[in-house]
Amino acid sequence: MGNTRHKDGGRLLSLSDQGTLDAVFSTFGNVDADGEVVTREALLPWDGKSVPMVWGHDWRSLDAQIGKGTIRVDQGQARIDGQFNLNTPAGRNAYETVKFNGDLQQYSWGFQVTQTEYRIAPDGASRTHITGVVPYEVSPVLVGSNPITGTVAVRGIDANEIGDEPGDDAGAKQNDWRWRARALVMAHAEQE
Repeated sequence: MGNTRHKDGGRLLSLSDQGTLDAVFSTFGNVDADGEVVTREALLPWDGKSVPMVWGHDWRSLDAQIGKGTIRVDQGQARIDGQFNLNTPAGRNAYETVKFNGDLQQYSWGFQVTQTEYRIAPDGASRTHITGVVPYEVSPVLVGSNPITGTVAVRGIDANEIGDEPGDDAGAKQNDWRWRARALVMAHAEQE
């Protein structure tokens, strides 16, 4: 698995007492901390496929295998409809940690790149667009490489409960978790 990659960045949409979660693990079209752009077409063939959930990409420890989930590809993001394995200490601990972390929790995914394209951005920079992958797993992580990260909800959320947007300053919006949460929930609602 020498070509295995990890791409961080996502947020939790909902988490239930039964150990289920809905989390965004990839947002399409934005430049991540690696200078790359994941495209929707990269994950679209995997819509509806199951993958393991692994804590922090730790593939070596049986305890790190915390559950499993199904990939769901929306217009602007990839989600996992997951189930923590609450019959194991690791699964219960992961569930409690994700619940406790709330809006601090981020997500990542392990994959192999099968196809890329180089495109010139409006600013003249050449960017790698990942257009084909084989996903291996989705992981709760401390910090994701995708700049659009953060937990949106634990046990669901109503976008109207989040409040108004911050000022017109784009930097303030990106750094304000309430604005990111509202934007994500509104985008998710539009896609359903």
